[in-house]
Amino acid sequence: MKQNLIYEDDEIEVYVMPNYDEIKQIILNMLKEKGALSSREAHDLLPFPVSEDKIRKILDSLVEQKIAKFDYRLKKYILIS
Repeated sequence: MKQNLIYEDDEIEVYVMPNYDEIKQIILNMLKEKGALSSREAHDLLPFPVSEDKIRKILDSLVEQKIAKFDYRLKKYILIS
């Protein structure tokens, strides 16, 4: 995430948060890598703060776009191949 670094000194680094579309792409890439993913797992894996509610909305949008589906048995989102 170094590309979003806007300020750095010996004590602090300041980054610009990714926008919605960038977060969606990051979550989609994680889903492709993992195969199945819960909103909690995505929350724990993201290197920046995003609410679980926002992550769930993104994952639900992937379901609406027929890119992913929700497996009620696993309680995870799964990429549709």
